[in-house]
Parts: sequence; structure tokens; C-alpha cells
Amino acid sequence: MDLQISGRAAMEIKEGEEKSWCLLPDLVVWMIKDRLGFVDNTQMACVCRNWWHASTIYPNQPAAPKAYIMYPPEPDNDDELSCREFIGVSTPTPTTMTNENCEKFTTEFVGAELVFSKRKWLLMKRKTSFFLIHLFTKVRINLPDVGLFGDFVGSFTFLDQQEHQPHRVFLYTNQHHKVWLRIVHIPGDKKWTEYNFVDHRIKSKSAKSVLAIGQKVFCFDFRGRLIIYDMVRNMWKMVDQPEHWRVRCYMVEHQGEIFRFSSKGDRLQQSCPNFECTFRYNDDSTAWERLSYNDVKDMDTSWFLSKFQGCFSAKGQGFNVYYFTKRTFDAKLQYAMMIHTTSRLCVSPYYFRRSPCWARLPGWVNLN
Repeated sequence: MDLQISGRAAMEIKEGEEKSWCLLPDLVVWMIKDRLGFVDNTQMACVCRNWWHASTIYPNQPAAPKAYIMYPPEPDNDDELSCREFIGVSTPTPTTMTNENCEKFTTEFVGAELVFSKRKWLLMKRKTSFFLIHLFTKVRINLPDVGLFGDFVGSFTFLDQQEHQPHRVFLYTNQHHKVWLRIVHIPGDKKWTEYNFVDHRIKSKSAKSVLAIGQKVFCFDFRGRLIIYDMVRNMWKMVDQPEHWRVRCYMVEHQGEIFRFSSKGDRLQQSCPNFECTFRYNDDSTAWERLSYNDVKDMDTSWFLSKFQGCFSAKGQGFNVYYFTKRTFDAKLQYAMMIHTTSRLCVSPYYFRRSPCWARLPGWVNLN
């Protein structure tokens, strides 16, 4: 009996200590954050809701890139197959987060590929299973198995701007002239809810990306075709394509709107964005509204583009376009990151032997 009382008392003391740490005044939290770098600051903000709130109003926010290149370096042995490096590229001084910075996911990345990212959450795919993982807190959410059917692309959304955990996950693929859309709610759903749309123009294995804005889900294939599912009305819509429609493209969600950037071949026959052929989806008029190069440039937005994995944007950093292409380096064809600005096109100092992708890991002020 004495031991039980002692144990209960010790537990109450521990709980009281944890509560007192969570109740630190904002000024004290700021004084601690003044001594930390970007990664440690981000991890500290994940401890509790009070520290998160103090971090959002912290006056000395460390410079944080809006986007990182998530890159699997060449492993020296089997133990390094889980290694990922995160290179921040949208700040004057590149920021690199190695596995040690990110608490080493020793098994999470083995055999897995990134599907979509937002607010430091990563949607990962391994064979027939999908899971969500937070890069800094290491919280993992396993999703229902999808089976052997289809090569799905995916994305997820949050309930509101203050929500810390994804609310819905979307998977999309094409098979036999049919769209297969699967949706799961977090938490609660034990299996995917499936929705289908049939049209002879739909080609098999052509799913490129899926985005959800409000109560509408936007499904894109590699030919730039857009198919929209309205979750409220339970209705499908295939959007007509404009004249002179170029097949290869990049699809981006920006501040609640859908943008489509055409691509073209450069002098080395590698794909690059063509800003003379840019469209914005407008449901109230002609569906696709063509924009000029100056229209896009004046938006004061950086664009992070990829042919195979989710593209996204960052407002308020000037007009910059980051994308990957292949270049010969050290007598080998490797991936290079290109930077397009209003004044020039340049090659970044980064070359990758294995395919890189974008990870959206913003600072705590801008949660998108």
C-alpha cells in the first residue's frame, strides 16, 4: 500500500511539473528561443499548445526556408538507406537539415517515397500502404491499406488554419477509362470511401496529382486534363481544355486557386516551365483563364515545380521559380535544380544522382 501511495504521489508531482513547464510566460519562452536555431525552435514549438502560441508571436523568428529539397544521398551501407537530407533553398544562405537534426527516422524512410507535404507533415507511400508522419514530432498516422490496385497519387488537407493534424487524405488513380478517388477522415475512418467517374477520354495509369480546396477535389492526369469532384453535391465534372493546349504541365494550388504552367523543352531537350502559357482555373467564367508572363511575375510569389510530385507556392518572396531538370555533371547525367528569376536563369550548386523532391516545411508564422 505504501509503495502504491508513493507511486501515485510521484506521478502527481511529475504531472504538476509538466503543467508548470507548459505555463511558462511568453517572454520566458522567447528568451529560450533566442538561444536556439531554426530546427530546435521548430521542435520546441511542437511541445505543447502554449509554446506553439508563444512561437507564433515570437518577435525574432529565425529565417526559415519555405521549401526544402528532400534528397536520399548515396548510402555507403544498408544502414543508411533510411537517410534523408533536407536542403532549404529559398533563403540567401541555404539551410541543411540532416537526419541528426531531424531525430533520425531509422526505419520510416526505408523503401518509402514522398507523395505530398504540408505544414511539416509528410504523406509517404510504401508499396500498398500510406502513412503520415510529422518531421519534427515524429508522430505517425497509419492509413488504411489500399491493396494492390492502382498507382495512386495523394494529398491531404487540414480542417482549419489552427489545426495541427491532417483532417482528410485523398488518393487518386486512373484505370480502364475510370477515375478512382479514395478519401479517408482522420481520426475515425477504418477504411477508404471510394468514388468513381467513367469517361472514354480517361487513359489508364495517367494520374499526375490530386488537390483539394474547400469541398472540391481536383484530379489531374499527365495530359493536363482536369476532373473535379464536388463532395457536397456528390457530382463530377470534366473541364474542357483550351485551344493550343500543351500536354506537359505543372499543376499548383496557390491561395485557394488552381494554376497550370505549361512546360517546354530547353536546348538540351529537358522540360522547363513556359510562363508564356499559364492558366488559372476560373469556375465562374471560361473555366481556364490565360495569364501573361507579367501577370504571373506581379504576383510576388515563388513557385516550386516538379513533374512527378506535388508542386506548391510561397507568397511574398518575389518572383522565383525552382524546378528540377537533368544536366551532365562529372560526366554523368544528374538532377540539377534550376532557378528562374525576372532577370536570369541559373543553375544552383546542387546536383543529385538520385531523384530529389520538394518538401513543404514552412516556419510557424506561415502555416501553409
